[in-house]
Amino acid sequence: MRKLLAAGVLALSALALTGCAAANDEATDEHVVVYSITSDASSSTSLTYVIVDGADVSLAQADDATLPWSKTVTIADGAFSNSILRLAGQLGATGSTITCDISVDGTSIASQTSTGPSAAVTCQGAN
Repeated sequence: MRKLLAAGVLALSALALTGCAAANDEATDEHVVVYSITSDASSSTSLTYVIVDGADVSLAQADDATLPWSKTVTIADGAFSNSILRLAGQLGATGSTITCDISVDGTSIASQTSTGPSAAVTCQGAN
């Protein structure tokens, strides 16, 4: 009887662990990428960032963006594993400091700060 009970417990444990693995696999099917630019200025002359949509990769640009600025995108795991994430920004006529940051799933993977007239920053991260 004890052997049968032990076998039943092992079988249920294996099923429970299999269920956990499947839940973890589903949780990593997508990655949340946050591009952000901060500054002591209220606007920037231009911002450029990469958008990954499945197999399609393109650049997007935001002219005269209000700062602080951020863009959140979701990238499928298959496209994410080979992606290069890039964000660039430049100050306009006002402000003296600009910072870019790229975070993936809540962790910063690239950050840069630049100071001075017309300061520019570029952040890039690869997976």
